[in-house]
Amino acid sequence: MVSLIFWNCRAFLSIVCVFPNFNHLFVDLRIYEHIYGNVERKDLNFQKVIEENFGHKKLVELIMMVHEQNITVANAKQVMMKIIDGDERLPNEIAEEQGFIGGTFTSEEVTSAVMKALDDPVNAKVIAKIIKGNERPVMSLVGTVMKAINRRGDPVVIKKMLVERIAEIKNSGKFVAPAGSDAEE
Repeated sequence: MVSLIFWNCRAFLSIVCVFPNFNHLFVDLRIYEHIYGNVERKDLNFQKVIEENFGHKKLVELIMMVHEQNITVANAKQVMMKIIDGDERLPNEIAEEQGFIGGTFTSEEVTSAVMKALDDPVNAKVIAKIIKGNERPVMSLVGTVMKAINRRGDPVVIKKMLVERIAEIKNSGKFVAPAGSDAEE
């Protein structure tokens, strides 16, 4: 059966408006604009990508994953890119494989990478700054961990893990700031 729906912003919004308690204006237009912008950048036919690559089921599943906070908006965009590029799996399967939602292997891999980043002497000055109360440098550690796991993880979760582990280090009193760092007492 040939789809007679012409996909435009109004048709897109009509799908997401069926969700109760959902901030339609915030999420749906961003998703629409992201899909449309990336399809245009790749010089693809928007109508064809929506009908053949997404369809109602994938689109609704992806929106619900974001709405239910099973996946961050940033990671949803990466899932969208995979679908735009022709990945035929459902968004949940793509997100699971990418480590955006908790698979046990990914969790172990991320935990290991977090521990390695915190144990690496190269990061001692950054950790010292964080212990002294400046949380901004934690993002450099997030980048280190993301690089170690080939970007297969959720940066929000990684940041939370790093902050929690650094708080444990601080509370244990075992951390010694490296010589010459701003964080020395």
